[in-house]
Amino acid sequence: EKAGEMESYDALTLGLGLLINVVESNGSNCAELVSAAVSKGESALQFLVRIFLARVTTIEGKIDFKDIKIDQLVVAAYSSVLIGCAIKDRPCSVQEVEGALGDLSLSPLVQVLDYFIQCHEEADRGRTATQEFLSSLAAVLSTLGNLLNDQRDTSTTNDQRDTQ
Repeated sequence: EKAGEMESYDALTLGLGLLINVVESNGSNCAELVSAAVSKGESALQFLVRIFLARVTTIEGKIDFKDIKIDQLVVAAYSSVLIGCAIKDRPCSVQEVEGALGDLSLSPLVQVLDYFIQCHEEADRGRTATQEFLSSLAAVLSTLGNLLNDQRDTSTTNDQRDTQ
């Protein structure tokens, strides 16, 4: 059964990696991903969020990295990158992802990607990681961080209006 799990993991990471490559800098491919339905009316974004949430444990909105396995981290990080690419400059997609995250904000996506970058930099120590790869991850992290800040600003504004 371990061999089957490993094959599934390899196929999932390969698929996510390929999708990242085709949507990262191509708006029309990204639009295709955002509009795609996976199964039973579930959108591709909802599916990606489900993949992400199945790999992480949150405690009060924060990721618990203590017990996360490397394969879970990689899949969660790849999902986060793909989600970040898909929702960049697409407010409707941001809302869809927020809805799929339920009570969570975009914060867990940011936390996982930030942690993944840190782990990658620490493990690499200048040997194999290309600066382009790390820059690409940092750009998606920045996008997600900006969207999270926008989300917080909107929430604060709405809270202020509610108290007036």
